[in-house]
Amino acid sequence: LETIATPREFTPQRARFNMSWNRLNRFEELRHDRATVLEAVSSNGLALSCAADELKRDVDLVLVAVRNNSVALRYASEELRAQRAFGLAAVSANGLSLAYLSRALRSDEEVVLTAVRDDFEAFYHAEQQLRRSRDFVLTAVSVRGNALKHVAPHLKSDPDVVIAAISENATALRYADDNLKRDRNFVLETVLHNGLCLPYFQWEFRCDREVVYAAVENNVWALAYASWEFKNDRQLVYGAVRRNGAILRSCSQELCADRELVGLAVKNGCWAFAAASQELRGDKDLALMAVKQDGLLLKYASEEVKRERSVVKAAVLQNGKALIFAAPSLKSDRELVRLAMENNRGPLPERMRQFEVIVDGLLGKEMCATLWRWADHKGYEPDLPLEEIYARFISYPGATKNEKQDFPDLGWYFQSTLEDEDSSVDSYESQLP
Repeated sequence: LETIATPREFTPQRARFNMSWNRLNRFEELRHDRATVLEAVSSNGLALSCAADELKRDVDLVLVAVRNNSVALRYASEELRAQRAFGLAAVSANGLSLAYLSRALRSDEEVVLTAVRDDFEAFYHAEQQLRRSRDFVLTAVSVRGNALKHVAPHLKSDPDVVIAAISENATALRYADDNLKRDRNFVLETVLHNGLCLPYFQWEFRCDREVVYAAVENNVWALAYASWEFKNDRQLVYGAVRRNGAILRSCSQELCADRELVGLAVKNGCWAFAAASQELRGDKDLALMAVKQDGLLLKYASEEVKRERSVVKAAVLQNGKALIFAAPSLKSDRELVRLAMENNRGPLPERMRQFEVIVDGLLGKEMCATLWRWADHKGYEPDLPLEEIYARFISYPGATKNEKQDFPDLGWYFQSTLEDEDSSVDSYESQLP
């Protein structure tokens, strides 16, 4: 078998399909069994080809097959493929199934629009008169801009049609007529509707000041596709970062070292901090502004800032995982570890299991030895990860006097709940994974 089979043939999905297909082929009575056929077409819609004729007229069953594979519709009954209500349901489930509907339905505007809304490639299967109709094409490209790919050639050079398409999706400009894309007036009008069209024009337009300014005014991310001189244009960049600070990553190194500009960018998009110059990533105030919005930005701060307790504390208050990026000396700070646990998403046991990296600064040889003694004392499984043992150790909700004497740090995460007298923790232990 290894010499004639490919790995793809042994996927669970393929195995289920082959089993259902073979059962339908080998046993005639199963072709009439709706439950068996339904199971088969759920795994692979093409199994509909093996179904009995009466099941090929079953609306619900055929829709299940079509949802899995549009080609399955070719095996449905001709009567069903000519029904308008069914056709609408089929193209809603899978737009490409339009190819297998009757010619009348492929000329039906509502059916075609429904198909295009699901998948723009479905427009290829519409009847020619619809793909040549300017009014209908304007409607279709307004629904899915990339449907421009399959319109009649003369409409790809129609400015109104192209503008309607790129207003929905800038990538539709790929299918516009090349001569049209060389017209500066058209280029200017296009970027006014969608700035992200800029990368689909010739380089000369990406160096054109009026075109670039218009594109960035419409969408700040157009700056990423402009020529380098505009990425160093402080006036243009200043206006862009006021709207979205993250665009700083597309700017020149000179502007990424501008304290005023970077401060404005971080205020309006915290991830601009990651694009700041190395010197500014060592600015405590900037780092504090950034980590208060997203604690994980501590990763990009300078080593000096990572040793600042106030910055690290702000970061872990926003996201407990930020402690991973703190200086080693602060990873052993109990208050910060406590805050990291409290501000980490998810149930407590799950949060505990995520501390393999965070506790790295806490666990020395002495602590490890203590944890293994604790694991032996509690009878934990030999293969239990050390971070899990640590999680159970620090979150132990109660301890006997002897345990507190032998394990002084036991349960410090819940210190406020510890009691002097012996307490039973069986109920807690039973909840541990």
